[in-house]
Amino acid sequence: IVVITIESLKGESINILAANWGHKWGVGQAKEDNGIVVLLAKNDRNIAIQAGYGIEYLLTDALSKRIIQKIILPEFRRGDYSAGLDKGTYAVFEVLKGTYKNNQPTSGKSSGGIP
Repeated sequence: IVVITIESLKGESINILAANWGHKWGVGQAKEDNGIVVLLAKNDRNIAIQAGYGIEYLLTDALSKRIIQKIILPEFRRGDYSAGLDKGTYAVFEVLKGTYKNNQPTSGKSSGGIP
C-alpha cells in the first residue's frame, strides 16, 4: 500500500493517475498484481483508492468508496488529514485480512468529495 499526497491533479483523473503511478512504480507484487494506491489531491479536495487487479476481488471499488466516505472523510472534515489517511489505510488492511466490520451500506447520499 502506497499513500501519495499531492497538491493538485492539474486536470488529470485521480483514479487514472493513481492506477498509472501504482503500475509505473511497481506497487505490490508483480505476479499477484496486488498493489494498492491511496492518492490524495489536497487542493482539489479529491481522494481515491486504487487496487491492482489481483486484489480487486477483496477491495472492490464500492468498498473503497465506503472506506473513503465513512472512515477517511469524517477525519478530513475535522481537519485531521493524517488521522483520515491512517484510519483509511488501517481499514484497507482489515479488508485484506477479512476482519473489516464497517460493512453497512452507504446511504446513497454522496458528499461530493473532500469537504
